[in-house]
Amino acid sequence: MIVKGVDIDLVIVFTVYFLATNESSPVIFAFFQGFLLDTLSGSVPGFFTLVYLLVYFCIRIASHPIDLLSPVGRAAVVFIAVIIKELITLLFLNLFSIRYLFTADSLISLSLSAVLTSILSIIIFHLLKISSAVVSSVEVDV
Repeated sequence: MIVKGVDIDLVIVFTVYFLATNESSPVIFAFFQGFLLDTLSGSVPGFFTLVYLLVYFCIRIASHPIDLLSPVGRAAVVFIAVIIKELITLLFLNLFSIRYLFTADSLISLSLSAVLTSILSIIIFHLLKISSAVVSSVEVDV
């Protein structure tokens, strides 16, 4: 069985990482990534910018009861954010008169995207943690 429409959303992964580590402003990152996606995709201007800003605010709300310092907490927030992003995108597509029929295959691809992105986020967070430790130790030595 081949499921079409499964994607890994790295913008959400890095937004959660920036929110968890307080290294930079995640809202600015989400805005510019949405703007870049709007520019490169040729979609309705501002569509992905609005989607990623709304997803950022949903991540912010979802991260309050969940511990972002633990890998499971970050993966849970990524999972929730991917589902919210897909639902917001479907809502806006239907509002802009592009009728999208939500079927069982759509539900499978949405859940598979959320699961794969959250699993991959654990690996990415670990690699980013290792790289930031290496960079900070190099800065101390210099």
